[in-house]
Amino acid sequence: TLESMTASQLYAPYRALGFVSSHVPTALHSMGAENFISTAIGRTFHCYNCAKLNLTYVGVPQIEPISCLASQGMLLFTATGLEIKLWKRGKEIRVYRGHQKNIHSLLPFGEHLISIDDDNEIKFGIGEQRNSIPKRNSTRRIFA
Repeated sequence: TLESMTASQLYAPYRALGFVSSHVPTALHSMGAENFISTAIGRTFHCYNCAKLNLTYVGVPQIEPISCLASQGMLLFTATGLEIKLWKRGKEIRVYRGHQKNIHSLLPFGEHLISIDDDNEIKFGIGEQRNSIPKRNSTRRIFA
């Protein structure tokens, strides 16, 4: 028919990633030559291949909702409540504990990870080298 010949496929929808994400910012990471995007969906996360936007793996559901994501190379970090979990290809590798309040920010820094909780306590490092930086009084001058 004439109608089917004039319809353009240029603006036809392909995939809608926004339907399967939450308010938690996504994390971009690479595995070999491919790039991936991980997004939090409540108590679990999904990992999509950036080239095709196909779902590559789904994380194991956690006890609490995921509050933040961060990535470093092939590794993905998720924070749920007081714990930080390290993942590789959807498999849990390690769990880090030490915060007294819920974690709200993760930032990879070289070979280390900086995490910040709701009490603004900063933890720096990974594993046994993990250190706590004491909170500063806001009235004190930190820089000269």
